Amino acid sequence: MVIKKGQRLSPATEYKKGMVSPNKGKIGIYHHTPEQRAKCGNSGEKHPLFGKKRTEEERKNIAAGNKGKQAGAKNPIYKIPPEKEALESYFQNHSLMETADFFKASRQLTSKWFKKYGIPIIRKPKLSKTRSGSISKALIGMPKSETHKQNISIGRIGKYTGKDCPAWIDGRSFLPYCPKFNEELKRRVRDRDNHTCQLCGKSEKENWRRLDCHHVHYDKENCQPDLIALCWLCNVQVNHNRNYYESLFMNILNDRCLLFWTAKK
Repeated sequence: MVIKKGQRLSPATEYKKGMVSPNKGKIGIYHHTPEQRAKCGNSGEKHPLFGKKRTEEERKNIAAGNKGKQAGAKNPIYKIPPEKEALESYFQNHSLMETADFFKASRQLTSKWFKKYGIPIIRKPKLSKTRSGSISKALIGMPKSETHKQNISIGRIGKYTGKDCPAWIDGRSFLPYCPKFNEELKRRVRDRDNHTCQLCGKSEKENWRRLDCHHVHYDKENCQPDLIALCWLCNVQVNHNRNYYESLFMNILNDRCLLFWTAKK
């Protein structure tokens, strides 16, 4: 039996973790060899019910005859439930899974005990913002597996789009760009800025793609000289605290004499 990481088994299947069944490789009464089956008088085609199906009336009679024979304590896998006080007391400081492990029962059976005694299964409250914040800080810098990254991406689908996005203002991202804002203009801006991000100094090679052309005044209809080359990460960063970055980039363009009133004639 293959046991996955983190998988929990019921006490009845704990032996499958590593113990070998004493009957492994042996032939029992329910596992006859072909030779033994041939010696049986009522096996195969010789059996009176071979190729036949029981009628509905026969099935009901068999079910009625077996009713109550293996119910409750007569069932070979029946487990006596613990006292209500003991079950309720242990569950106050432990989860449902921990309670099931303590009483050596499956989670489904433990849930039936709770339902039988009328004990509500109350989920533990969510962590406070202070506690969750400290956990988030402790996880900073820790590598995430590919499966973890995929689960995060799936969980965020449709949650941070449109008005739910933190960078949402008034839908201006859907407005069209200026007709002059074409590939030729972008190429001239990148050449002018020496294919280097004007905020962090990252080269286009380090950016793994062409640099973005950012509108300094965040106005799509204003193209020149309201443009500056940024890497993709800085282009995302400057969408926050816009007044600060607008002033910063204007000073950079002014120092480089790239504005109309500072351009060299």
